[in-house]
Amino acid sequence: MTPSLKRADKGIATKDLQGAQYTKKNSFSVKVAGFVTVTSLRGWLSTRAKMRGGKWFTFANTHLEAFDDRTQVPSIRAKQAKEFAKAMAKVKGPLIAVGDFNSDFPGLGARRRAGVRVLRKAGLQDIGTTTPMSCCIATSDDMQNGGSIDEFDHRVDQIFTTTPKRVKKIKTWVVGREQSYGFWHSDHAGVVGKYLLK
Repeated sequence: MTPSLKRADKGIATKDLQGAQYTKKNSFSVKVAGFVTVTSLRGWLSTRAKMRGGKWFTFANTHLEAFDDRTQVPSIRAKQAKEFAKAMAKVKGPLIAVGDFNSDFPGLGARRRAGVRVLRKAGLQDIGTTTPMSCCIATSDDMQNGGSIDEFDHRVDQIFTTTPKRVKKIKTWVVGREQSYGFWHSDHAGVVGKYLLK
């Protein structure tokens, strides 16, 4: 049985689970205690899905490297974005690709733009939201003490498609930019989208 995460009460069908880890040469590695090398393993997953009597589409998810080597050009996340874009180029039919891309556009600097620039150059179009910003609470170690809504000053969690004519954006919004019972929901706010598949 193929593992999946879906709402059982909505009549969602899935099939054709795909995925891969990013190549080791495009992954971040660090030497611990001077002799053990630890590699941060990132990757992507996709599945074909449809709701009730609707059309099949591909839903994909990834998380590009967060602990990028600041001295490396092109950056690790840019190289992983290139691998992801190559995989998404093989998708037939409507595509919705989501993830923590650890990259923004226009971004907080050239290195923070690199991943998204690679995706855009490869034909992925942004169908997420830019208002309000969704990232990130940086000063709260326990999601309670510290942190301010002013820290949401960029975005790394985004939604893309290679088929904009077949994925029409109806509405996008952000949730979790406030505390509940004294706690932040997460260091990231949640990005939500509603789309019409043609």
